[in-house]
Amino acid sequence: MLRRIPLSLGLLACGALAAQQLAGLTEQRLANGAELILVSRPGSGAFHASIFFRQGGVDEPPQLLGATELLSRCLLGPAWPEDLKDDPALDALLVKADALAEEARVARLQAKDTPSPQADDLAAALEAVKGQIEARFDQLGKTETYAGVGGDAIQAADTRDFLAEGVDLPASAFRLWCETEANRLRRVELSRLPFAKASLVADLRSGAFPKDPAVAVLLGAALPGHPYGRNLADYAAAVEALRRDELRAYARRACSPSRMAIVLVGDLDPVSALPQLQASLGALPAGDPPEAPVLPDLNLALGDRRVQIQGESFRLLIGWRIPSRTDADAPALDLIARILGGGPSARLMKRLRGLATGVAVDTNRPGARYPNLLVIEATPLPGHSLQEVEDAIESEILRLRQEPVSQDEWNRAIAQAEVSRLRAESDAGSLGAALGVAWAQTGSSTGFLGEGSRLRAAGPEALQRVAGAYLVPSHRTLVEVVPDPSRRLDEQDRAFLEVLRALAAKKVEDPAQRESLVGEGLRQFQMLPSAERAKTLDLLRAQLKGPK
Repeated sequence: MLRRIPLSLGLLACGALAAQQLAGLTEQRLANGAELILVSRPGSGAFHASIFFRQGGVDEPPQLLGATELLSRCLLGPAWPEDLKDDPALDALLVKADALAEEARVARLQAKDTPSPQADDLAAALEAVKGQIEARFDQLGKTETYAGVGGDAIQAADTRDFLAEGVDLPASAFRLWCETEANRLRRVELSRLPFAKASLVADLRSGAFPKDPAVAVLLGAALPGHPYGRNLADYAAAVEALRRDELRAYARRACSPSRMAIVLVGDLDPVSALPQLQASLGALPAGDPPEAPVLPDLNLALGDRRVQIQGESFRLLIGWRIPSRTDADAPALDLIARILGGGPSARLMKRLRGLATGVAVDTNRPGARYPNLLVIEATPLPGHSLQEVEDAIESEILRLRQEPVSQDEWNRAIAQAEVSRLRAESDAGSLGAALGVAWAQTGSSTGFLGEGSRLRAAGPEALQRVAGAYLVPSHRTLVEVVPDPSRRLDEQDRAFLEVLRALAAKKVEDPAQRESLVGEGLRQFQMLPSAERAKTLDLLRAQLKGPK
């Protein structure tokens, strides 16, 4: 499994980075509109290269949901030989696989989950073609381009805010990197799409994606109607319907130079690097970027919302709606998160000691280009209740609203921000991630320039004002995860949940109402005798298939 770009470090550090200019920093726009952010560090003999595209899940049009995830799996990251050269035979196989996948999908829909020889034959034909594609990969060569020259940490990441990729390479491979990235972005072959799409659809339908259902419920309930609150698991059928030509066309727009930042950190001289960049990535067609999504206005004071869902163990998640990272109050909210959860001496760490475990405090969930969430989560220790944990958290939130932060706590939070900055600067990959995330979320790698000094001048009382503005009940959404008191979920329970959630997704738009309905339905289902449970499950499956 590929190691992902250290986004958490980038998110934590990007605000602090802007507090001072970086030594060796060069920023320039290439001829086609792509942004270049280069930090020169002579003598290391290596460099970290990353490309950020300001085009994430939040930007996907309704007919292309899941496109960002698929592009991270089959366009970016490892540079395979099949994506970098002309191969008419492989292209013909990819076209055939795409057509067979669509025919098989339609045949399954027409069969309404009843046995279908036609669908089975098409599925078998598709698998045979995929086997031929894999054989073609072997003929073209199994060595990944960057690994072949000593590359390391080959990464690809997709978020609600952006797409990104990165790699560590020896300085001697700079020209190879430039030419390889320009080549694959020009071609957009997506040679591994048949496998990437099948894997993603399987993950969505099995519940393996998203990895944390409780967080997905929190986002949906707290940010209703906004792409930040969208759960891709509700759209597995739409992902399966995506065609290769559609995805290639979208990739050319989503990854166009106008949405691109090239971030380089290491043993590179900007004077000599620039001509090579202009001749490769700078020569990509400017193209037309995708249309900006039409997003609903998020009312931060939407009201206090509470949702209860079933899970494996007790867990509490509380999210408060907060503004985007470009807002003047964003740095203060980041410092509040540090004061609450930034280390053993933080307020919640001390308050919840002996009461809860797994305590975490984060801002920018699930992104930061738009209003998002400050999230606190905790798991009660045995012998303690969710209510006890909630009361303890709320008491600390109330204290933030009513009392100025002490000078000692203020100094510790500022010191932590400085440590995050120093850690990011000490590692080329982490620094590249921090600069790229800042660019993707604010439009500039130095988008927070001067905020550190303004925050210091404002003093601790600024945190009290910001807490009073945002960490209030009208901005709050709370999710309680509770295990079933009578029994753990068996195979029949899980099948019932899967079918009922699919039905609810079609009829109930509000995620909070949907989960409430599903939870109550499961409780009633578990009280039925075994034979009645089986009949009920069959009836629900018939409803999901629709009329014959």
